[in-house]
Amino acid sequence: MKSHQSKNITPSSSNNLSSKKENNKHFFSKPNPFLPSQKGNGYNDVIQRQDTTEDVILTDDQVNKAIRFNRFEYPPAQLRMLQHSLQITETGRSDRETALAVAQYQQTHDLTVDGMAGPNTFAAIHADEDITDKDDLIIFSVNVDDGVAMTTGGGTTDMLGHFKVEIHLPPGNCEDYEYRQYICGEVSLTPPGATPATPDQSLNDLFTTQPGGTLPHIPNFHEDGNTTLGSRFGHRGGLARPENKYVDATNTIDQAHGCTFLAEDFPGLTGRVTNPGEVYDFDIRFLGEVRHKTRGRVAEQWWNVRDGFLI
Repeated sequence: MKSHQSKNITPSSSNNLSSKKENNKHFFSKPNPFLPSQKGNGYNDVIQRQDTTEDVILTDDQVNKAIRFNRFEYPPAQLRMLQHSLQITETGRSDRETALAVAQYQQTHDLTVDGMAGPNTFAAIHADEDITDKDDLIIFSVNVDDGVAMTTGGGTTDMLGHFKVEIHLPPGNCEDYEYRQYICGEVSLTPPGATPATPDQSLNDLFTTQPGGTLPHIPNFHEDGNTTLGSRFGHRGGLARPENKYVDATNTIDQAHGCTFLAEDFPGLTGRVTNPGEVYDFDIRFLGEVRHKTRGRVAEQWWNVRDGFLI
């Protein structure tokens, strides 16, 4: 099995109208699957874009790259808030309209025009006094490696997944937000020569550093963190660790007021004595959330680490 990340989770100008139409020919030549099927005054009966995106040109490759980027960085609820800020249709999907609207905003605010709402664009939107209702606009990205890596040495085997979390909180009042991470899963061993009727052996109890001393079974999510290190993810009152910290704009640790949260985790088993013919199966699931001190959960992401292999 392969690991799957739950990702949820938008233009340069030309004064030459004929050039603009030529560059946008592909864009207007067929209906946009993200728009309702309606008649309009646009090209080939497709409703014309609002003026906010008409004056901006991105190549198809740039648009597609921006769509992928924004989908990765913003969960659906955050995309709707971004779209609301840009005064476009609030679909919660990363689409062409969002990429072009982001590019238009970048162009008018002297930012790099690429349609990708990264940290600089995110900060500009938050600093823009003309945009309201943006307090909970958050970048929330999770980068999950593909599968579980197996390393053998000294008579034992390490079987570890890997992911990184990066969250950009609203500047100005980011101390009002905290991150929380939750975990559950099933890790099992099938012994050599097992028949279909042989039950798998659960290895969840080997996760002794988890709260409760075990990996909770699916779907019983418990708060994640290594209790032996006092390292429960995202608690501002806790000590910063290399894999669990808040930082400021200069990447200096600031647990109390840092506006960026960074985390890294390697879920799995270490020091396992393995035998030929054993089959290990991993299905470890995670929920990450950003909580506001009064409004509760304002952003969330789901992801997992899955793999299976024969020793």
